[in-house]
Amino acid sequence: MGTKPSATQGKLVEEGPQAGGDGVGGVSAKPQAAGACEGEMIAGKNAGGNVGKNVGKNVGGQVGGRAGRSRGAWVVFLVVLGVVLGSDLIVKSWSFATVADEPVSMAMVRANEPGAIGYHEPVVCVPGILALHLTVNRGAVFGLGDGSQWLFIAVSVIAVVVVVRVFWVSPATLWLYHAGLGMLLGGALGNMYDRLRFMAVRDMFFLFPDVRLPFGWHWPGGNDLLYPWIFNVADVALLVGVLLLFVISWRRNAPQVSQ
Repeated sequence: MGTKPSATQGKLVEEGPQAGGDGVGGVSAKPQAAGACEGEMIAGKNAGGNVGKNVGKNVGGQVGGRAGRSRGAWVVFLVVLGVVLGSDLIVKSWSFATVADEPVSMAMVRANEPGAIGYHEPVVCVPGILALHLTVNRGAVFGLGDGSQWLFIAVSVIAVVVVVRVFWVSPATLWLYHAGLGMLLGGALGNMYDRLRFMAVRDMFFLFPDVRLPFGWHWPGGNDLLYPWIFNVADVALLVGVLLLFVISWRRNAPQVSQ
């Protein structure tokens, strides 16, 4: 569910003056000795400066060490997780109770009985852009795929463990990265809750409900809607979280252009 970025940081390398030079004109032994001593002092100073810079960059760039031991990192991670999970479950419950003419029987949904969701017209939120239309998905994210619910539950559990692990070892100052991980975990938990309780995921967001594919095109199966998949808050959080982590990881690993 999440990618683990490379947190390797390059070292600053500076070369000081060479110790043991020829002295001034190479005339006497005393200037040569003085030049050597002075070179060693400068080299030592530069070496010490390099150590300080490297330590400052490697440690200072990760103030507080790992995110797992940083209170601020935990706050960002848990707040985003809570907002995503809470909004996902609230929108699902409200939609399945009010959008259709009658509240949807989730017992019938769990039992996979036909007619659990009665026919209803989409409720327009933004004309031509977004509507609410109830459906349940026994497959994967955004309605893609179909298969055993227990397989998807197992994958979700693995994803949760991976996300928590990645968060724990990440640098404590990467708060935007932690927000992306919170989105991933919140989305995974939201859909996993549905699968555990109802053996299906509740979906309701219908994008571009009146827009058709041009030139008579259609998707496999004959659907000619521009975007026929119905999704939920958790799906959006999963997608945004993955994109956010990808962008952050790419920017951290991108080669620096020398000035």
